[in-house]
Amino acid sequence: MEWQPIETVPKDGSIVLLTDAKHTYNCAMAWNKKRKQWEGMAYSAMGSSKTKWDESFVKIAFWRHVQS
Repeated sequence: MEWQPIETVPKDGSIVLLTDAKHTYNCAMAWNKKRKQWEGMAYSAMGSSKTKWDESFVKIAFWRHVQS
């Protein structure tokens, strides 16, 4: 599945992959309607961690479906 512009991301609780414009950060996340934020897992060379996406730090640019 190709990366899609963030404007088209589903916010229905589906788990999707999110990334920034430079593809530096990659996270598997779902939209939390109550908290109005993306929550899930971030992946890096140091391993994975539970997190939320802080757009004041870096903006989300793209998303794609999680491949099974």
